[in-house]
Amino acid sequence: MRLIGLVAPLAGMVAAGLVSAQDPFIRPTNNLNPSQPVVSIRGAVVDRDSHQPIPGVTVNIMGIVSGPQGPDTDYRGTFGSAKTGENGEFSVDMNAAESFQVSVRMQGYGLGNANVADLAANQASAYVEIALTKLGTVSGVLVDDDTRKPIAGVGMELIDRPVQMLGLAMEISAAKAMTREDGSFNFVDVPRGEFYLRISAKPSPAIIEISAKELKENGKALEPREGTLSYGTIVWPGPNADVLSIPGITVSSAPVDLGEIRLVKNRLSNISGLVTPCDEGAKIQISLSRSASDPGSTILASQDIACGSGFQLLNIPDGTLTLAALQGSPQRRWVSQSVDAHTRSPLRLNLAAFVTVQIGVEMENGTAQDLPPNFRLTIAPRNRALRVDAPTMLHAGAFEATLYPGERYFLSAQIPPKYYVKRISYDGSGLPSAS
Repeated sequence: MRLIGLVAPLAGMVAAGLVSAQDPFIRPTNNLNPSQPVVSIRGAVVDRDSHQPIPGVTVNIMGIVSGPQGPDTDYRGTFGSAKTGENGEFSVDMNAAESFQVSVRMQGYGLGNANVADLAANQASAYVEIALTKLGTVSGVLVDDDTRKPIAGVGMELIDRPVQMLGLAMEISAAKAMTREDGSFNFVDVPRGEFYLRISAKPSPAIIEISAKELKENGKALEPREGTLSYGTIVWPGPNADVLSIPGITVSSAPVDLGEIRLVKNRLSNISGLVTPCDEGAKIQISLSRSASDPGSTILASQDIACGSGFQLLNIPDGTLTLAALQGSPQRRWVSQSVDAHTRSPLRLNLAAFVTVQIGVEMENGTAQDLPPNFRLTIAPRNRALRVDAPTMLHAGAFEATLYPGERYFLSAQIPPKYYVKRISYDGSGLPSAS
């Protein structure tokens, strides 16, 4: 039996207050009903660092009225929008509501939000100040290390340092770009933080099928062909495609110029392999993704092959990748393993049967029968290249899920307000411990 803790995010609130000053602002647009009580929502938008006002900021305001059965039934009242004036201030007349959601946006700055609540009865106005964080820019030039010539048409992606979220390593792509003819690249509106630069040159990884007939007639069919010369994939600063635990690129409000980044052409690798055992006539899906430990485990290449066929992985860069094989329709067998540019051919993938687990849920101060009707369970594989279906309910408090063997998972529950989970247990016979 395994206990799993669940954490709910906390929401911040901005207190409301009276305003008497009459400062200039750009007139708003809204769907005000003049026959209803009116509240003037006023405020200012400033730069978080300099505390100077920011003119021309778009301000959107939504009135929220509580529903009869809690937050899930809240409904929206009037909507208003405006732009800040030269002094960074705004004012929007709204029909009275229990609270107001204020959101602001401006190019070159991150989004800003505030919640105006706890207004007194018959309060005529409320004031809120929102500070926006100025976003950064990252630029540089790609050049060939031998010729010093610029490299055009290379895909660039800023990725953040992996962080743990709900037990999983998560990666956020902050921005994407392509090098120009002169090899230069530029990322704008980049949030502050530490990032890595993923450089991806063509040709991209690919998978091709080697038919059973070719395997039978050609004794060298599984000998991989010579790789193509390419810059491959590099996570910079670093020597290859793996995200390393070294300091990355620190982005603040000041522009970041990386200067020249010199790339070296290397010969990409090709790997051949076989999949066993499988059911005659079945289709096997072969997929290649970034390493399961890499939070950006997106699929790089995928190919369906027939049972009895072989495969070749083409254009494998220097770095760790995850190769997976799945017998589908119905999904009955699965295998996953790490490969890199130095993996020897032919590779043999041994398929294993799926694992079915049962999960029991018990509510605090209750029994399984007390589960709310909109209670939901979700299972997320640690390897983000994988996909699993949501558990199916067998009866009150009991769920069943079909999972890939040898993988690690995180279980989470979607719980309505005022409910608390006491325990989530599972019968994990043959299944590794849950994360």
